Amino acid sequence: MVFLWIGVAGFLMMAVSAAMGHDGDVDGADYHFDHDIGGHEVADHSTSGPSPFSLRTISIFVTVFGFSGFLANFYGASDFISSAVGMAFGVVFATLAYYGFRMLYAQQGSSTIAITGLVGQTAEVINVIPESGVGEVMVVFSGQKQAFLARSRDGQIQAGSKVKVVDVLGSNLLVSKNLN
Repeated sequence: MVFLWIGVAGFLMMAVSAAMGHDGDVDGADYHFDHDIGGHEVADHSTSGPSPFSLRTISIFVTVFGFSGFLANFYGASDFISSAVGMAFGVVFATLAYYGFRMLYAQQGSSTIAITGLVGQTAEVINVIPESGVGEVMVVFSGQKQAFLARSRDGQIQAGSKVKVVDVLGSNLLVSKNLN
């Protein structure tokens, strides 16, 4: 009967998690330790995704462990054998669920635009960039022309001028008249 209660507890944990909108599988319980060496960040954040120890994966393990252990015990297996059966099925199902979650996570797209790749690109000023203000430039980004707000490093720059993107300041570009 203990196995049945373990299975019910795992199922309730999964149900409450789903009902409350739990979405902690992605970096939910991960701790990142970043190091800064000479102004260069050495942490790699490209490996984010579901954790094998997420609440969903653990609740699947507990649910399958409990119910498969209950079934083994119901059909006459000892508590030890029932625990082993529960453990085996729990690990298999939790592993399958984890890899299923990883596959789904990998299918997600991102709408994040990393404009830092524009540094070094040539752009055209489309609205005058005043000496101490913001103008607008047109630059080819991700295969298409896009407008960005820009500040000048070299004073006022007239519309129609070609400039070089030298830095990114938040969502604005810092441009220079010097194309070299």
